[in-house]
Amino acid sequence: MTGWRAAGATLLVFGVAVAGLGACADKGTNRIPPAAALHVGPAPTGSTTTSTTAPAVAIGTPSSAQPVHGVGEQVTTAKGNVLELKAYDRNPGTVTATAPPGGTLIAAEVQGCATSEASTVQPGLFSLELDTGVRQAAMDGGRQPPLVPTTVPPDQCALGWVTFGVPAGRTPRYLVFTSTNVIYWAV
Repeated sequence: MTGWRAAGATLLVFGVAVAGLGACADKGTNRIPPAAALHVGPAPTGSTTTSTTAPAVAIGTPSSAQPVHGVGEQVTTAKGNVLELKAYDRNPGTVTATAPPGGTLIAAEVQGCATSEASTVQPGLFSLELDTGVRQAAMDGGRQPPLVPTTVPPDQCALGWVTFGVPAGRTPRYLVFTSTNVIYWAV
């Protein structure tokens, strides 16, 4: 292309690009309102109120529908299997797991027994609930022998330790099993 044709094609491309940008810049009236105009919940009344009622369940406390069990207490799950917190160790000794900065490690010895049919038990079903209500996941490299993911045959049990990190300034409250139901043991 030479001369006027090239200049016309360039101008046409430039004009289309500018028109496209103009269309992008024009948001029209179909926009999301600014954040200050957003409101969630009942319509505001114009006056501000502050609720002083405590939550139904305090942080770090299981609901009243969830009983708290003790070390050595056997608990039947919703599937009919039996779990037990056999022991709780606040000083698991020499392990390869690393505690959180300034924190500690704790270990729980748990046993899972299958009843009429085979069942799976694994460390990931257990967590450690702290005084803040935060739950810590199990860690690798903890006290030996560890609880490993396994299928437990009927009328047999699996036993092992599950280790958790406890951040500095936090207090462990419960060992929690979470599957088809939730079970709490006080630690």
